[in-house]
Amino acid sequence: MAITFPSVFQSAIADNAADLAAGFLTPSRYNTGCGIAGLTTGRIPYPSSATALTDSANLTFDGNNLSVGTAVKVGDGTNAAPTLRFSSEATGFYLVAASTPGISIAGTNYFYWTTTGFKAAANGAYDIGGAAAAFRRLYLDYTNTATVGDVTINKASGRVNLGAGGTTLILTNSLITAASHIFLNSDGAPGNVVAVQFYAVAAGGSCTINAVPAVTNQTAIDFVVVNAD
Repeated sequence: MAITFPSVFQSAIADNAADLAAGFLTPSRYNTGCGIAGLTTGRIPYPSSATALTDSANLTFDGNNLSVGTAVKVGDGTNAAPTLRFSSEATGFYLVAASTPGISIAGTNYFYWTTTGFKAAANGAYDIGGAAAAFRRLYLDYTNTATVGDVTINKASGRVNLGAGGTTLILTNSLITAASHIFLNSDGAPGNVVAVQFYAVAAGGSCTINAVPAVTNQTAIDFVVVNAD
């Protein structure tokens, strides 16, 4: 039976013809010829030339854990065959498009990241949280202003102030569109004998906050913007 040895061993074999004829190679000889003598326990060897092996502290395996100390570069993959996946299942990570990594679950792309945020792969198809699997808290960027009357706050939430006797103020906000839902809450007593209704009318880049009837006292109003487009 013919035996073909990898090129990395050939120089050692050439130097140990007598040992090969006897059916073995002595470790003291092939270690030196193949570069094995310089390897470190726990590191994964790789060829440094056609006839020698080397290793690196950046690539180790202890029998249970594989550790890579520098970047791991993989192919783009697809949703049906993610590049970084679990076992043989088509569940893992792959590149949807340039600078757009995605999550595939059982061969279907569910979520992905872009430079503007974390997004669902299909509009209105997936939930965040669920029954008995809810998130505890939601944090939104905000500004609570001391300005009374019209103001600019380009945040998803915040606090504005309607002056005494006022009925409207304009909140300029780059996150608001005509399709935005704006939730309001009075953060102080308006001082009226009768109840005051607060509501917002959204437009592109702003909304008008209304009070009916006019507030008696200066009143702080909290807002939260939820976009729907």
